[in-house]
Amino acid sequence: MKPTVSVIIPAYNAMNYLPEAIASVQGQTWKDYELLIVNDGSTDNLVNWVAGIQKRDSRLKLLSQTNRGVSAARNLGIAHSQGKYIAFLDADDLWSSTKLEQQVACLDRNLSVGLVDTWIWFADEAGCPLFSGGVDYPVGKVWQRLLTENLIFCGSSPMIRRECFETAGQFDSELFMAEDWHMWVRLAAHYPFQVIKSPLVRYRQARQSVSHRGRESLTKWQNYALAIEKVFQSVPPNLQSLKRQAYSNASLYMAKIAYDDCQYRQSVFFGWQSLSYTPKLLFSLDYWRFSLKAILGSGSVLLHSAPSQS
Repeated sequence: MKPTVSVIIPAYNAMNYLPEAIASVQGQTWKDYELLIVNDGSTDNLVNWVAGIQKRDSRLKLLSQTNRGVSAARNLGIAHSQGKYIAFLDADDLWSSTKLEQQVACLDRNLSVGLVDTWIWFADEAGCPLFSGGVDYPVGKVWQRLLTENLIFCGSSPMIRRECFETAGQFDSELFMAEDWHMWVRLAAHYPFQVIKSPLVRYRQARQSVSHRGRESLTKWQNYALAIEKVFQSVPPNLQSLKRQAYSNASLYMAKIAYDDCQYRQSVFFGWQSLSYTPKLLFSLDYWRFSLKAILGSGSVLLHSAPSQS
């Protein structure tokens, strides 16, 4: 008998976090699921460790591929999944115990809804909650708003009907930045969204995403721009003006990533780039607060890198 939910966890050298992620799935109040772990070319002991877990939990399956990134890993999981609903969990994130139960109930009640999201807890590296967050957007048709703003903070929060991927296609494996947003926009073009306004996911912040680690800011930006261009290929002429706002928001996001990576000069660059796309940011106090922090950080780096005077 096919499970109701297929849980897909892409994993690349993630053994520091993966046991906790799996435990948060096994601790769900909703038990009718299969758990597909996609080994994305890991070089740690993931395969042997999972083999031990499988002996105790037959719902768990292991799929393996050469290292191709999170989008390709998710697509492999989708291809081998059997559930009518699909939920993704990054290997370093955690679920609250009622997450699946609440989302299944929501999709069962709302047959036209294609994706149900939840709010999240931002968490530290140990997984301890810091503060909760979520976008209070009107449920239903969210496609136009998604064109400029990613309403879904974390790839570990949505649950999606299987048929949605048959309609909209799967994740674009060419993208390693904004690959989630690119997928949600395509889904929203066909289906209403719903959101559970309760934080049911712990989203670790004290690290850089495995799929993005080691990539330079310019390379990340080029890939993010590629995602924007792909999205707007199918946007009608009367909405093409929204592209500038999409680029502005993407630039701000890149500025914050660069800041978190202590790349302060890059952060300043992307901050000013965002302003060039949306001049009204001149009147945003939050924008200037962030820009000042980046500028001060950049000055500190220059100061500490200067040669000492004898």
